[in-house]
Amino acid sequence: MNPHESKLFELLPTITFLKQTEFFRGVPTNYLASLAELAEAKTFAPGEVIEREGDKALALMVICEGRAGVTMEGKYLWDVEAPNCIGEISLLDGEPEPMTVTAKDSVRALSVSLEDFDDLLSSQPQFARAIMRKMAWRLREFAKSAFLNKASAFAPVHW
Repeated sequence: MNPHESKLFELLPTITFLKQTEFFRGVPTNYLASLAELAEAKTFAPGEVIEREGDKALALMVICEGRAGVTMEGKYLWDVEAPNCIGEISLLDGEPEPMTVTAKDSVRALSVSLEDFDDLLSSQPQFARAIMRKMAWRLREFAKSAFLNKASAFAPVHW
């Protein structure tokens, strides 16, 4: 096995996990390999804040294990658990985090820094287009559910 194949083999479990998330489900596997290579493992204890409402976005978090509560302006909204992403909206628009996410259980996550995520979007236009398509799909599904009161494949718990 050559070094490139060896590295891909090493990243395969992370790539497979990323493909399970709603956010990365439609992203071609070769682009997820680049993302997987940048991801760092993080652990959050119960009660630890993963991201705080109003803070600058620092990283995309992919929850691999555990459960976290999501609040906005102190109001409980929902729980998020594996396999889900948090922080992606603020990473894309540069605005402060809209919600606070706090670990309810021990949470294991993959973290991709803002800088690494931006570099990936800049260096791989196909990856950027896949992310734009995913965000457009989310907006369309949100509009269906919020404005037309129709059942939607999009559910806030999958953010």
